Amino acid sequence: MKNTKSKTNPQPQSSSFQVPTTDNVNISALTPQKVFLDNKLPVFILNNSDQPIIRIDFIFNAGTYYQDVPFQAASACSMLSESTQKHTAKYIAEKLDFFGAHLEKEIGRDFVTISLYCINKQLANILPIVEQILKQPKYEEKEFRKYIVNEKQKHINSMQKVQNIARMRFQELVYGTQHPYGRILKAEEFDILQNTDLEKFHKNYYTSNNCKIILAGCIHEKEYQLVNSYFGGDDWDTKIKTTHKKYQTAVTKPTVEIIRKEGAVQSAVCIGKALINSEHEDFSKLSIINTILGGYFGSRLMKNIREEKGYTYGIGSGVVSYKNQGLFCISTQTAAETTHLCIEEIYKELKFLRTNPVSKEELALVKNYLIGEFMREVDGPLDMAERLKLLVQMDYSVNYYQNYLDAINLISQDDVLRLSEKYLHEDSMVQVVAGEILQ
Repeated sequence: MKNTKSKTNPQPQSSSFQVPTTDNVNISALTPQKVFLDNKLPVFILNNSDQPIIRIDFIFNAGTYYQDVPFQAASACSMLSESTQKHTAKYIAEKLDFFGAHLEKEIGRDFVTISLYCINKQLANILPIVEQILKQPKYEEKEFRKYIVNEKQKHINSMQKVQNIARMRFQELVYGTQHPYGRILKAEEFDILQNTDLEKFHKNYYTSNNCKIILAGCIHEKEYQLVNSYFGGDDWDTKIKTTHKKYQTAVTKPTVEIIRKEGAVQSAVCIGKALINSEHEDFSKLSIINTILGGYFGSRLMKNIREEKGYTYGIGSGVVSYKNQGLFCISTQTAAETTHLCIEEIYKELKFLRTNPVSKEELALVKNYLIGEFMREVDGPLDMAERLKLLVQMDYSVNYYQNYLDAINLISQDDVLRLSEKYLHEDSMVQVVAGEILQ
């Protein structure tokens, strides 16, 4: 449940399947052993594999929500492995490759996750390199300038695409231009950022008292002690108290905005609003309702607008949970001449969702699909670590997933009507269209 976002996936083949029981879902297998390193850094262990494989996630509260300068958080994360106080980027890449290890960096609104994949016998060779990357990155001026030039050009190129224009303006309208979830990077702001801003951000946020670790796979005392020896010291602690502004919860003001881009082959459409996040008791059921609407290949939006009308190659909706708020968004691209027709059908589906009871057959199909998806996503040791990541990030217990499965079993036709009326009324939405709009 990464950022708790619903996905578009293949449709189940038959609606005659019985709704599966959640008795076959072993939620307790997601319960980690919680221990602490010598410096009190919390570690969550899933010893769930007989194969000699390991996944280590280092999770920091260091997303874009915390930055003081535009693009500061993303740059600090992206450039971690460019060079360190001891190693060049080439050395790091060659060593990781030699030892068969893989390093991933994920930057989000709230969190940064650095994930290491390797085999057990190479862990002692790899951790010293990872320690350097996390504790002593070297944001060299020359490499930083090269990085900024490249990223600025990528940004300029991406903003020529109507889907990016619509998506970014949508975020601004939903949250406000001063809110960290709504503030959109401008091309000229790349020139403001300095490599010293990255150093400052790293010093404040990539610290032991702002970190949690997940160890998953074949994990025993030896692996724990190795991690403790490299990351259990007080050499990367900080006593700095970093304060941030408190932002008001965004309340969506229904808005329609058209951004004309001459010569665009298609128009991009974003329709949605600010929403509750996963801390709210209604969120699980709302994510199920979203699946009915546009969260998988057999959803209503796909059947109507793609399969029956042929207005688009694909359309979907999602509910996203950030740490401090949530988001609902329907997005698609359609030909200029069918833009208005496509939007009309979207609003028809929203209205139909809140005014007509979902059939028992459709509701059973979606329940079956969601339980099957959940079982698939906890089918392997490293996949289970991905599910655990949300719990660790949000300080949830494993009961969060039990409550989600209970919501799938218990959601009723009345719940769909009630919650759709409460949260997804068609008159409560922000609508952004970017492209060459034909009258």
